Order: sequence, then structure tokens, then C-alpha cells
Amino acid sequence: MKLLMGLLFAFSLCAQSTGLLTGSVEDSSGAVVPAARVSAVQQGTSLRFEAMADDAGRFTFPRLPVGSYVVECSQQGFRRFVSEVIRLEADQTRQAQIVLQVGETTESVQVTGAIGLVETVGATIRETVDERRITELPLNGRNPLQLQLLVPGVVPSVGGANLAQNSTITMNGARGTSNNYLLDGGDNNDPQISVAALVPNPDALEEFSILTNNYSAEYGRNAGGVINAITKSGTNQLRGSAYEFVRNDSFDARSFFSLVKQKLRRNQFGASAGGPVYLPRLYSGKDRTFFFLSYEGVRERRAGTVSNLVVPTAAERRGDFSASARRPTDPLTRAAFPGNLIPVSRFDPAAVRFQEIFIPLPNAPGNAHIFNAPESTDSNQIISRGDHSLSPRQRLSLRYFHDRSRQIVTAGLPILRSDVRFNTSNAMASHSWTISPALLNTVQFSFGRTDLARGPLPVLDNLNYEKLGVRAPSDTPNFATNWRGGVTGFWNMAQDNYVTIDRKTAQFLDNASFMRGAHLMKFGGEYRNTRSDRETANLTDPQFTFDGRFAVNPYGDFLLGLPARMDQGSLRVNAVRSHAVALFFQDDWKLRQNFTLSLGVRWEPLLPFFDGRDQMSVFRPGVQSSIYPNAPAGLVYVGDPGIPRSGIDNDMNNFGPRIGFAWSPFRRGKTSVRGGYGVFYDFPVMHQLSSFANTQPFSVQVQVNQPRSFSDPYGGAPSPFPYTPPRTPEQRRAFSFVRPVVVGESLDPNLGGAYMQQWNFSLQQETVQGIVVTGAYVGSKGTGFSTLRNVNAAIPGPGASGANIEQRRPFLPGVLGAISSYEPLGFSTYHALQLTLNKRFSKGYSVLANYTWARSIDNGSVDAFGGAQDHRNWSPEKALSDFDLRHRFVASFLWEIPGPRSGAARWLLGGWQFNGIFTASAGRPFSVTSGTDRAFTGAGTHRPNLVGDPFLDTNRSREELINRYFNPAAFALPPAGTFGNAGRNILTGPGSYNLDSSLFRMFPVREGMKLQFRAEFFNTFNHANLSLPVASVSAVNIGRIQGATAPRILQFGLRLVF
Repeated sequence: MKLLMGLLFAFSLCAQSTGLLTGSVEDSSGAVVPAARVSAVQQGTSLRFEAMADDAGRFTFPRLPVGSYVVECSQQGFRRFVSEVIRLEADQTRQAQIVLQVGETTESVQVTGAIGLVETVGATIRETVDERRITELPLNGRNPLQLQLLVPGVVPSVGGANLAQNSTITMNGARGTSNNYLLDGGDNNDPQISVAALVPNPDALEEFSILTNNYSAEYGRNAGGVINAITKSGTNQLRGSAYEFVRNDSFDARSFFSLVKQKLRRNQFGASAGGPVYLPRLYSGKDRTFFFLSYEGVRERRAGTVSNLVVPTAAERRGDFSASARRPTDPLTRAAFPGNLIPVSRFDPAAVRFQEIFIPLPNAPGNAHIFNAPESTDSNQIISRGDHSLSPRQRLSLRYFHDRSRQIVTAGLPILRSDVRFNTSNAMASHSWTISPALLNTVQFSFGRTDLARGPLPVLDNLNYEKLGVRAPSDTPNFATNWRGGVTGFWNMAQDNYVTIDRKTAQFLDNASFMRGAHLMKFGGEYRNTRSDRETANLTDPQFTFDGRFAVNPYGDFLLGLPARMDQGSLRVNAVRSHAVALFFQDDWKLRQNFTLSLGVRWEPLLPFFDGRDQMSVFRPGVQSSIYPNAPAGLVYVGDPGIPRSGIDNDMNNFGPRIGFAWSPFRRGKTSVRGGYGVFYDFPVMHQLSSFANTQPFSVQVQVNQPRSFSDPYGGAPSPFPYTPPRTPEQRRAFSFVRPVVVGESLDPNLGGAYMQQWNFSLQQETVQGIVVTGAYVGSKGTGFSTLRNVNAAIPGPGASGANIEQRRPFLPGVLGAISSYEPLGFSTYHALQLTLNKRFSKGYSVLANYTWARSIDNGSVDAFGGAQDHRNWSPEKALSDFDLRHRFVASFLWEIPGPRSGAARWLLGGWQFNGIFTASAGRPFSVTSGTDRAFTGAGTHRPNLVGDPFLDTNRSREELINRYFNPAAFALPPAGTFGNAGRNILTGPGSYNLDSSLFRMFPVREGMKLQFRAEFFNTFNHANLSLPVASVSAVNIGRIQGATAPRILQFGLRLVF
């Protein structure tokens, strides 16, 4: 391994943090000038790249490092051509039209406007955020990933898990887990959830590139977008910054639903520096060897407002429901309790003890208990990078990034807290070699690691369920008790469980670029190895759900100690492994001087994940296991005949074609017409495939429907916990399965590579002052996306109840319980009009603005379990996507306010700058749910019957919207044993708008150094964007909005730039 690492560090390259510069050389009459020598000179480092015009006057620089360049051209008999300084961004193509004037080569002519800003190669829909925007736009928390949301077609996603450090976003109709994140061109994904791992702080980034649709064949891994963050490198001049940003709640507004202002103390500080390596009397790295270093620390103490906790009144805690909106009925008689009073003698003693310790009294209307949840965050981040020119034809880069953080967070009840720690690192080594003027080879190695360790903090003196009087021993008595579960419409404890996940990804790339005539060909391959070692104590303590099925009122069920369900399981340990390979070929063929045809194909087979301990099983009806002869028929394991190590066979037929064209109809090169189509493959999320450990005998997962009571959930039967799995072949053959056997994960034999077809057509025009406007139609269609389905959900019908769920399952009733099958059921369609205006910073201002009108439809926006109502009939789930935002407008800007530049007045009126990000969006669709398993299937998210008009006028006052956003009377619980007829996502939540702004004042310190004072205002107008309303028919506050976005928060900062 050490030898391999050494070789990779010696011969590696950052393959994709580059751009392409292409063009032609002509004389003043329009005749081509062959054999002209063209140079691209990088301004910061004086690195010079050379090319020679061919017989048709064409030249190309296929992989220039991002940066600022001057293009020069010379030929005997002509004056030397020198361009203005131009910026080349990651994944960008710029077109140069060089016109040589007759004269002596010793004379030079500096030309402006010769290099266009419009895209003239390929059909990729892309945007790049430059360094100035990264460092000067008001980013809340200084997280560069917020920059993704500045781009058309990008919206916040849904369903992100809490095992990662970043949330999901969706691009042009793809799922939130379908994007590919790169750091300096290398893999920067958190494979557990398939979201971004951490990205360095803004002062360490050169730029941020976002490809949203129909990118070239050299990119893959997922079917959504490609996001590439490029770190800074040193230059010939020593440059850097030092800063500190401070927040204090004294300057903030109060949250809309909060009774008091939330507490906040935050300090974010750091420094960076880069330049040439210089060792006095030993070595000068000018024009050759450069370094860059950066550090950032965060210290935060806050107490955010929680406004969605509903608790019983003092009277209800005594059993008095006479004043309650939903009065319980006696489960024994199905009639109301006399006087609407539940007798104290009927109270479950464990429930009484639980609410005395955990449940506070209401302090706001609607039985709400509003509180500020304490939270603390400490993190430290470092990044180091070195770049070295081995020769005029070879360059070497090394980069290391590391971040360590710790959070203490509050869960769904004020008493519940947990500890969350992340340790993240990413290393990259790169080498480029120009083998000949026509051939460039690039090789890259990157390694990323995200290590999570989290767990609940003890309550009181290590309180546990047994101390409350619940006869359900923990499987992990050596851990702090994990409190999960809740009462529908009231509380959901949602405390983080104990889990450790150490995930690592190693990636190797080898790409080449070859120019021949009118063809620029790129070809290469990738190998990626991913490992995830996980230990999980989810459900090792019992989890109870009370949904009102017995007493109508869910809290009444709780007082009576009648849960709808109890879940408990043993400690789970798994070691998920993955190998991935890909090959690609791309040809950008310049058919005419103003027309380029791009053809490509990417081969990306599905090599399914496997477990390093072979803890995998699949469900194949009727097949008997020989490894575990006592297993129920249909449950088979790795090692059984016909069951490969990954559970399913490889899918080797994943060929993704890409085609695009770019036409510049006018000679000036200021206009482009582009279009394209491609097929992009997507792959399962590692988090879902870690659930194989939930199946016996790797662990025991127990689901008790309608247990006897909260105090005695096992009904006097012995608990299977603590549990020890079998280790030897003899123990496996003798293992006795606990019935009903719950299958935590199975893979459908037809599961293959999901794919998304993408297409676009766009018009782009460069106008005055370098403003580029773009109009695009963008579409996509997803097929075969992975979705979890319970293939053994109980069959509903007359006589169905929670007590006979196990007897109504289609496969081996009473023997097999729920079977979670990962199947290719998901589909989607997306159509959008996207309009963009982009002006890079010049003449004192910069603007990036876009409007998107879109419609996204699918039958499931995430792959998680429980999304569908009827797991045997997926067709009713076709509806607007959970992330469908019909209209969205985003504008970001930087503006240097004009003022005097000299004299005494400049100290007061000069040096001011105003910046901002404005976002306005339509509302998000949502479904009304039953809040209970009304069909008694033991699976799914059930919906009610639609019995009236659910829509209310959204132009009512804010108070009216909050109290009743939709008409609850339009929904009713369906008869027992049936599904509701209300559709998925038939309602749309409130729209939103927000402005984050900042005001800067620049103070010159000395030449080349300035001090920047910042005042940043997040939610400048203190506008409360309302959350989705309570949408459960079983909830006492159905239709009421209980949450809103954060209030106005002020941040002050000083930043020294040199």
C-alpha cells in the first residue's frame, strides 16, 4: 500500500479542475493563418502553455488550470497579438478569435473582446461562481455549498438523513442523493448518504463549478448534477487573508413563534496565505513552486426555537378531557368515558412516570410548549496545498484537507440531548504531462474519509425504561438509553441513537486528451473503492408509537398504556464494501469554424455493494437456505446456491451515450445555439444497503403490533434481548429464528443501474458590458430508481385490525414479518424554462440572476421505506415531486457604491460595498396523512378520504393562514381495513421570499493591503417564511402552522486582505 501511494503521488493529476480554450487564427482578410504559435500565460504564476495552429488555423488548449490568462499569438510577417486578461473557469470552454495584423513581429497589438464569454462547445448547462462572489456574498455560516442554490433548476431537497454534515439538494428533477461532489476534481462525496462531504471555507476556494444538465462523458457516478469546488493555489506574489466573524443575539430579532429571543453566541475565525516557496539561500520557487495554507475555527453556543411540540394540558394529564377538542372513547366499550374523564385507576403506571419526567406543560396556544433548544458547536479546519512545475511539460500538485467537529444537540423534548462528532479528511495528488503538442495525459488519486461517532446523553441518573417500570430490557445496557418514539400529533422524541460510521473512498482516474485535425478527443477511466464500517444501536431500547387507534385520542392511548406498536432490535454491525469502474470516450468535432458536434459514451456498470462479513440475505420465495436450514422458506444467504456475495448479479450493460451541438451563427462569436441529449446512470445509496444487518441471525428486530401494554409490551413472554448472534457453522445450522422474522433488506433480482435521460436546448447571447443572457429548456426522465417496498405488507380488508396483521401477510403468515425489498420502481419527469443573466465583476458591479418555471413529477422523491400508501399498488403515488417548486427566482449581486477616491471625503464616503442574495419561491407540495395505519397493513404512509374541498383562500391574513392553512373538514379517516382516496401531494404549502445582504467598508492599510469591515444581515426584512402545516388527521392541531424560518440575524466581521 505504501508503494502504491508513493507511485500515485509521483504520477497523479487533478483531472477535472481545468477549462478549455479553443479558437482560430486569421488575418485581416479572413484567411486562415496556419502554423501560428499561440501561448496562454497564467497571470499569477507566469506558467506558459504553448499550442500551434493547424492547417485550418485551429488551436486548442484542452486542460488549462483554472485562473486568469493572457493569450498571445505570433507568426512571421504579422504583429504579435496580445489579448486582455481573461478568466478561465473550471469545466468552461472559451472561444478565441485571433485576427493578426500585417507588420513586424517585434510590434504588438493588445486586443479586447477577442475571446467570447458564450459557450461554443458541447451542450452542458453549467454555472461557475468565482472567487469574489464566494468570499463576498453573504453566506449564512460561510458554507460554500449554499452557492449551489444560486443556479437555475437547483432547489432544496427533502428526506436527507441526519448521518451526514450537509443536506441534500435536487437538480433538474433528480433526487437529492443523485449528485456528484468533487473537490479539485476528485471524489468528495459522503457515500453513506450520497451528499457532499465537507467543503473548505470560502477563503480557501478559487471557484465553484456546477454542472446541472447533459454534461460530457468524462463525468458520471450519479444522474443529477456535478459540483466541483476548486481550492486556491499559491502564486508568485504572497497573498492571503485573516478574519473573524461574530454573532450575538443582542443584535438579532425574535423568532416568529418564539416566546423569547433565541440565544446565540458565535465566533468564526481563520487565516490563509499562499505564495512562492522560498528558502533563504537554498531555494526560490518563483514561477515554479507554490504553497497555500488555510485554517478556520468555529465556536458557537445557541438555543434555537422549537415551536412544534404539542403537550397535554394539566387537566388532560389528570384524565380530564371535558375541554379537549378530541375526547377519547373507552376501548372496552367504544363509548365516551363518563364525564369525559379517564379514571386514574386505568392509567398505565409507566406512562404516568414517563410524563412526570419528560413532558412539560403547555406555555402557548394550541397546547404548544415552545422552548429554546440548547446547542453547541466546536470545529477546526485546516487545508494545505503545494504546486510544482517539474518541467515545462509536467506539473505536480498535492493537497490535504481536514476538519474535526463536535455538536451537543437537543432532541424533540427539552430533556433529551445527544453528542455528535465528525472527523473528515480529503487528500489529493495530481500530475499532468504534455507528452506531445497533440497528446496530454492526466492521472489523479484522491482519498476521502468521514468518520461519525454520535450517541444519546444520559437522562437524570442513567434513567432507562426498566426504571420507569417498562418490562423491556435493553440490548445495550452499557450504553446510555436512547429515547425514541412518540404520540401522534403530540411529541416525537427523536433522540439521536448511538452509531459509529467510518466511511472511506479511494479514487483513481486516468484521462487523456488527443487533438487531431478538427477533433478534440478525450478518453479515460476511473476506479473507486468505498468502505463503510458501521455499528448501530438503533432500537436497542424499545420504541413505542401511540396513534389513537384504541381511544381515538392518541394521548388517551398513551395514558391508558396502549401502544399501536413497539419496535426493538439488537446491536447491528456491518461492513459495506463497493467497487466501481467506468470508461469514457468523448469527441468534440468542429465540423465548421462555428459549429461543433460533441459525441461521447460512458460505460459505468453496476457492481453491487457487498458486506465484508458476508452479512447479506435476500428474499426468494420458496427457496430454502442450506446455510441456515431453520430459516423460513424464501430467506436465503450469501453462500447458498445461486446467491452471489452481493445478493444480485452485476449489471454490465450500462452504456450512457452523450450527444450535443454548439452553433455560433454570427462571426463575432457573441451568440450560441446549443442542444443535447444524454443518458446518465445512478446507483444505490450505501445508507439503505446497510440494513442487511437488520435481518436474523445477524441481529434480531422485533415488531410487536398492539402490545399488551406500555408497562408490559411482551405480554409476559421472555424478551430476546440482550442478543448474541451465531458465530460458528454449527451455531448457524442450529440457530432458532425468532418469529415473526423481519427481513431488514432484500434486493430485487431485477435491480440494475437506474438511469436518467437528460436533454436541453439553449440560446446564449453576450451583450453590453460582458453581460451574458441565457434562455434554456431543460428536461429529464428518470427510470428504474431504487425504492424500498414492503413485499409482505398485510392484506387489508373486512375484519382487519392491528391484532391480526401477522396473520394477513401474503408470505408465510406468522412466520415472516415485514420484508423490505429494494426494487427499481421509481420514475420521474421534469420540464423547465430557465432564464439567466450573468455579469462577472467589472465596472463596479456583478449580477447573477435567474428565473425557473418548472414541473417535476415522480412516484417517490426518496428511496426510503414507507413512502407509498399501498405497497402492492404504486400507481396512486404518481404526483408532484416533494421538491416541486413551480416558480423560483434567485438574484445575487455585488455593488461597489460610487464614491470619492481621493481627498478627505473618501474616508467617509468612499470604499462602501453592498451585496446580497434574494430568493423568492412558490410553495412546496405536501400530503395529508391519516397519522395511523388505518388499513392495518403494517406498512406505508396512509392517507385519509377526501370528503370535501380542502383548499382555502391563501390571500387571507397571516393569522388566519397560521390557524387554518387548509380545510381539515375536507378529510376523514377511511373505514378500518381500507386505504384513503386522497392523493399524494395534492396541497401546496406557503411560498417564501428572503434577502440576505451585507454592507462592507474598505479601509486601505498600505499598498496591497486593505481591511474590510462587514455587517451581514441574514433575513434582512425579518420576514417569517411559514413552514408546512400539521397535516395528520389524527393530530389535534391539524391544519395549523407551527413553525417558520429563522429570524433576522446580524453578523459583524473584520477581514484583512493582502
